[in-house]
Amino acid sequence: MGSRWLDSVGLVNHKQLTNLLARHPAVRGVVWGHVHQASDRTQNSIRFLSTPSTCAQFLPNTETFALDKRPPGYRWLDLRPDGTFSTGVVWVTN
Repeated sequence: MGSRWLDSVGLVNHKQLTNLLARHPAVRGVVWGHVHQASDRTQNSIRFLSTPSTCAQFLPNTETFALDKRPPGYRWLDLRPDGTFSTGVVWVTN
């Protein structure tokens, strides 16, 4: 996620996971939550998408824990029959 404090609690075997996924061309994306941040990265033609929290957000790219001022949010996905997809993040304001 680019935050030293948050990255320290990531998957222990993340390299094995990305290597496994790279061997399966049908995998187009990986979506996860519980990092309280929205991100969109590509590795080996696979998009890795985190979704924001429906509560408080963590401030990105920090050395230590800090809350962001962004409101609650969610990620939407539009999955198409051909395997492509669209996605976006909506920040909920009142």
